[in-house]
Amino acid sequence: MLFARILVRITGRRHLDGLLEHFDPVAKGAMVVETALKEYVAKGFGPGFQALCAQIDTLEGQADKIKRRVRNHLPLAAFLEVDKTLFLNCTRSQDNILDAAQDAFNWLGMRPMNLPRELLEESR
Repeated sequence: MLFARILVRITGRRHLDGLLEHFDPVAKGAMVVETALKEYVAKGFGPGFQALCAQIDTLEGQADKIKRRVRNHLPLAAFLEVDKTLFLNCTRSQDNILDAAQDAFNWLGMRPMNLPRELLEESR
């Protein structure tokens, strides 16, 4: 690890920055998820909800591109600031967040649902 830190100081390449860059669309997606759920509860599967679903798809695509770029440009494990397995697990966990949101919205869009009145009142 000491050698990796020295190499980072010499070359100036920090691979953890790629992890933070990957988290940016994930964080934006989490905000869109909240808005989309409120839209779905208020108006159902309408144009507003569909637009937010498309926005989630776009953010997930951006996150996937960043993840692939970061993973394809990783150096040997000896030159990383952290353990390579830990790094890859972290990117996979971040990516699973938007994947789960996409899946959930696809399920919500399959058929109309009548939500219980108590749930509707709590969400407002």
